[in-house]
Amino acid sequence: MRCIFLDRDGTIVRERNFMRYPWEVEPVPGAVEAVRRMKELGYLLIVISNQSGVGRGIITMEDVLAVEQRIREIFSGMIDRFYYCPSRPEENAWCRKPNPGMVEDAMREFDIDIKESWVVGDRCSDVELAERVGARGVLVLTGYGQRFVNRCSPFLIASDLLAFARYLERSVDMPLQSGIQTQ
Repeated sequence: MRCIFLDRDGTIVRERNFMRYPWEVEPVPGAVEAVRRMKELGYLLIVISNQSGVGRGIITMEDVLAVEQRIREIFSGMIDRFYYCPSRPEENAWCRKPNPGMVEDAMREFDIDIKESWVVGDRCSDVELAERVGARGVLVLTGYGQRFVNRCSPFLIASDLLAFARYLERSVDMPLQSGIQTQ
């Protein structure tokens, strides 16, 4: 099955350093509509998120799960699964993006066709993860995306998640082209 791996902070919800409380969750404008459109196109939707605040002792896994519950409510249950890596960057854990651990876990749980799948996020680590697993990488310009636009080479640069969803809708019966930017 085709899958879209979505970064959490800065991609589907507004970036907040070490989000702790459900009331802090605010979707990126257009993200709920984007997720609905991707779901209608038949994609499995999986959030993969580095949550180093857990490893640093700033937030707890319970905080992360409470925030997840609020995200599930906002997105009306359209997101199929969430995976997290609680490790600090200096640990270089297998689960921490751009390492493939979270994607590999998802591939064990679901019958994912990685060549027909995407990794979408606002950092080069998301794009690099896509390259490592054989998916296509999308850099969105929300969150930290503007900072990374000249630092990595994604398959596609999209102004936001909704622009990417529209790209997918237009591409249903067309061959995909890399190296383009969509609004």
